[in-house]
Amino acid sequence: YLAPSLARNERLRLNRFWYYTRGMAQDTELLHRIQEKVNLVRDFLGWEIALCGLLDNDVFERLVSAGMLPGTVRRMESPCSHTIVQPPGTMLLMADMANDWRFKNSPQVVHGGLRSYGGTQLLCKTENGEEVALGSLCVASGTPGRTLSPEQQDILKRFSTMVSGEVINQCRWNRQKEQQRMNQLVNSAISDCELDTAEECIMRGIKQIYPEQDVLVVATSEESIPLSNGQLLPVSETHAGLWENAEELDALILSRNHQPLTTDKFVRAISGASSADVGTKYFLVASKDIRRVFDDIDVSFIEKCTSALNIASHKASLREALKIKEEFLRSITHQLRTPIHGVLGSVDLLAEELAASAVSRATGPPPAMESRKEAINTDEVIATIRNSGKELMSTLNNVIKLHRWTERGYRDGMLREVDLRELENFIMDDALSVLPDDSDSMVRIVFDNRLSPEMKGLTTNDTLLRECVQSIVLNAVQATSIGEVVITISTSEDNSYFRIDVEDTGCGVPVADHQRIFEAYEKADSHTRGVGLGLTLARKMAESINGSLTLVTSVVGKGSHFRAEIQNPAFTFAAVQPASPLPMLDLYVVNPSLESLSLRHIAPCLAKYSCRVISEPANTVAWVSWRGDAQELRKALLRAQQGWTVGICFLPVGERLQDLKAEFPNILFATGPFTTKRMEQALLSARKAFKKSQASSDALARSISIPGALTPKSQTDTPILTNGIDHSADWKPHCLLVDDNDVNLRLLRMYCGKRGMSYTLATDGLQACAAYEAAAASTNPVELILLDLQMPNRNGLQACLEIRKFEQEKGLTPARIFIVTGQDSEKDKEQTASAGANEFFVKPLSFKVLDRNIAAYF
Repeated sequence: YLAPSLARNERLRLNRFWYYTRGMAQDTELLHRIQEKVNLVRDFLGWEIALCGLLDNDVFERLVSAGMLPGTVRRMESPCSHTIVQPPGTMLLMADMANDWRFKNSPQVVHGGLRSYGGTQLLCKTENGEEVALGSLCVASGTPGRTLSPEQQDILKRFSTMVSGEVINQCRWNRQKEQQRMNQLVNSAISDCELDTAEECIMRGIKQIYPEQDVLVVATSEESIPLSNGQLLPVSETHAGLWENAEELDALILSRNHQPLTTDKFVRAISGASSADVGTKYFLVASKDIRRVFDDIDVSFIEKCTSALNIASHKASLREALKIKEEFLRSITHQLRTPIHGVLGSVDLLAEELAASAVSRATGPPPAMESRKEAINTDEVIATIRNSGKELMSTLNNVIKLHRWTERGYRDGMLREVDLRELENFIMDDALSVLPDDSDSMVRIVFDNRLSPEMKGLTTNDTLLRECVQSIVLNAVQATSIGEVVITISTSEDNSYFRIDVEDTGCGVPVADHQRIFEAYEKADSHTRGVGLGLTLARKMAESINGSLTLVTSVVGKGSHFRAEIQNPAFTFAAVQPASPLPMLDLYVVNPSLESLSLRHIAPCLAKYSCRVISEPANTVAWVSWRGDAQELRKALLRAQQGWTVGICFLPVGERLQDLKAEFPNILFATGPFTTKRMEQALLSARKAFKKSQASSDALARSISIPGALTPKSQTDTPILTNGIDHSADWKPHCLLVDDNDVNLRLLRMYCGKRGMSYTLATDGLQACAAYEAAAASTNPVELILLDLQMPNRNGLQACLEIRKFEQEKGLTPARIFIVTGQDSEKDKEQTASAGANEFFVKPLSFKVLDRNIAAYF
């Protein structure tokens, strides 16, 4: 016999069937109403049997009937299955099935005695206007030759429309009741739960509604959402919050329509989306149940849950923001008022001293009572003002950086190759400029560089790397009143990690605060310098360059060890010619009991300087270790002075260096920070002094001097010939000073006057270009331009471009252009560099830094 075919739109038909008939078999009231209509059909049409049935993918279920018992038959055996696939609104009529080749051998004819049949579809209309069949309403008879007149066919169709309406309306009524229950759950979760547990309460409510489905919360920035079985849900395939695995469903319907459909894959899902820290946070209800079809009520429920969670999250964020605001105001008020007090108080004292001096000059010596008053140390007052200003700038810079991260993360900066051979200066240059003068007075900073000589460069975001490490170093210095900070630079054996370890001998961090110190405005000790943002920003920066920042160890009263790591660093290598080996220089530690942190780091690395520490004092250079104890240091120095011809001692800059040199003439004193080059210079000086002492006992190393500052990054460059002028040793460049702010221009003018440099002034970019062109035609051309960026008429960037264009047209040797601005974005730096600027400095600019950079070029 002829098996029935699938409907043209079988998946759509089954979706509607599963949706509208869900739970229908248990709805006795609905079945009773349909039974009444079926009874009427039999009575009106006068046939022995009338029935209403539903067609699933594999079976036809006689839901209610008159004249025969309800039951279930296989889809391929039921003539009603053929009714379903007829064009909508048509009838399937068979007057003598026993003589119809299509059905005469079917079980319903052979065993059931069925001879005549007439049936029509139970139709429902989809959103796009297409009609699909849920089942059929039919009449049957064991008597052959029976048929339905047009009027009877119309009656059957009308009854089928009524039955379809009953099914659809009852489904909608049930869904409305379910929607009320959903709303009550959401409202209850919002009203009864605390903000901190809102997500847990709402998730519990969702699971009450969907106990047999997977309820997931997934945060992702990818284009697909991972489900619990590893399956990926493409975001682009969701429509109005609903997703259906059409490919899987079609395959199941085509290949397994003769049996109940099951799968281990998710076939449908509802999704609600909200913003997350990274990407989007999705709330999902995913189902593997083929017969579970979701609708707009489900979507609305998930959207309300998502909205409720967003509101709760925003309230929690607002509460946290208010808390942070209070903490910020409390902390920032102290951090701002303290240095401002230092500035204003120092200015008041300085003003009193100047006024008293003026009066003394005018009227003569003060009375006896007045002469007993202690005179103000102007150097100390000026140092207080300078340190207070640096502390204010450090606080302001950190607050601005945190604001950038909070608003949009850090998108500034480009990937550049950092010269690993200059990495130590790269780290310390800016760090020294923001440290208060007294910070390094009793803190010795030592580098332990363990990179191989062939390791040339590291490609990364150089701005983030520099600021990250500087923040860690500044944190270590601020936590250490007397002692040492050691910065170790290394890689893992397979070069898969680039590490910078910062160890200090400072106050340490209690165990309970090991995580808290990385949060904004949090400090282990509220009395230390800083607003509590350095480590917060350092960790964010490390994470942004594929790295991490961790507190390795910390002991209260002994110090801390922080580690910044970059995973999978992009190194470049270059061949290095090995240096000629030097004779071994033996060192003897005079006071090893001090257990110096830097001594533990320096001693193992001495081999690369052709030095070593030995246990016998004979024929050695005395090494005096320092740990901050003045009495112990003096004892060790006396011992070295008396027992050795040459000694060496590494000190922070705060020790009384000139007094020590005078008192211990055969000791070579070096001051930090101790970079690799600095250490090499110091040991080379010790080697020369020791060799000289061996040649002549009278010729001590008094004449050996060790530079006390970092080597400028371009100090070894060939001196520049500017505009063809060969400069003498005492020559100073002629400067063009450009700034629209009177105070800034006055500072630059005073700086040039103090340094003996001639200058021309301009207050905007237009004046600057005119002044430069006029000077180029004179005998005193401009060779150094200190240029502001934000100015009227023509800004600094435009002026820079115009000056470079003029130089090219006239064939002039380019002047050196130093940008001096209050703007500090990477975009500004990149644009000015592209325009031809040589250096970029952010106000306030340390004149010592400016001195070093001018010396590097001239």
